[in-house]
Amino acid sequence: MEYLTRWRMLLAADKLSNSSDPISTVALSLGYESESAFSTAFKREMGCSPRQYARGRGEPRLLETNSPQEVKNGSSVARMPTSQKRDMGHPVLG
Repeated sequence: MEYLTRWRMLLAADKLSNSSDPISTVALSLGYESESAFSTAFKREMGCSPRQYARGRGEPRLLETNSPQEVKNGSSVARMPTSQKRDMGHPVLG
């Protein structure tokens, strides 16, 4: 279950970075019935609120590793190599 939550938050982070959709729309698109529940889960997993992340002020918690496969393999914490983080297009990540 932790993997699914983390995966949903990574999808949310991508939508927040690459679209102008309001947070409530992102929340609904990922299966959350309320913006409040989504915001709480996002902050718990990513270390900042969705609004901070969308504005580029958040510091998401992504651990460094050399294996991009860890994002796909079902580990409870998603890890991305630095080069992949830069490619995500988030202002905080480069």
